[in-house]
Amino acid sequence: MTDQHAYAETAIGPDIPIVEAHHHMWPTDRYNRADLKRDMSQGHSIVKTVFIDCSASYRTDGPDHLKPVGETEWAVSQQGPDGICAAIVGHVNMYLEAGKTAEALDAHLEAGGDSFKGIRHNVAWDRHPDTNNALRGAPEFALLDPVFQASTAEVAKRGLIFETWLYFNQLGDMKKLAQAQPDLKIVLNHLGGPAVNGPYARDRPGMLAEWRRQMADLPRRPTSTSRWVASATSRSSSSPSSTGRGRRSSWPSTGSRRSPSPSRPSARSAACSRRTTRRTGT
Repeated sequence: MTDQHAYAETAIGPDIPIVEAHHHMWPTDRYNRADLKRDMSQGHSIVKTVFIDCSASYRTDGPDHLKPVGETEWAVSQQGPDGICAAIVGHVNMYLEAGKTAEALDAHLEAGGDSFKGIRHNVAWDRHPDTNNALRGAPEFALLDPVFQASTAEVAKRGLIFETWLYFNQLGDMKKLAQAQPDLKIVLNHLGGPAVNGPYARDRPGMLAEWRRQMADLPRRPTSTSRWVASATSRSSSSPSSTGRGRRSSWPSTGSRRSPSPSRPSARSAACSRRTTRRTGT
């Protein structure tokens, strides 16, 4: 653990039970179970956590499309009575043909049991090379790709969650996917992707106006939700920090806010919870 992780904030509403809706964790000292456990004991009442894929602990042998199942197996090994990893969101490559996607999803379900809630496949893409794209090299129109949509349909068939990070200028594509697959449960990371670097740093009001318009235009349905996370800034830059630590703030006025129900936390509702605490990763 580095010094940048060693901070504390006064707990707000310390008696409110919280589900940490999105965190990463590694088997190394990058940010491990002990680090998370320490952060959970800083005054908030965190009763359960949702582990989100971070491309670690993959299987080292066997078919490529099943290697990410190793991360779910590892997350299960980290579970305990303290609620850590009570829910798990893994990774499946949505560019697989549907048969392999189905096999991979079923393997995650076998490994994670009731704890396995869905998959995340980031699709963030921007035409500007100095904008921080997602790690898996998504093409421009990933969400509209027929192969991709065939895979998300397999996710929907199993009642699982499709979680993704995209940019605000891809929200129109997300709307089309949501309309094409009304049973797909969608979680958007990072507020639906307002961009703060590259050319958008020079016109934040314009970018935010377009982001608000796109967010307000998303379909209103109970299976679609947005996980609200804002990135803190690093000590040396005005851009989002490399650790991606988040901080709770107020919602924008997009008309799409849904209130959390902290009095009844559960592993099933965890993946859609809005109450978040400190985190690392993306």
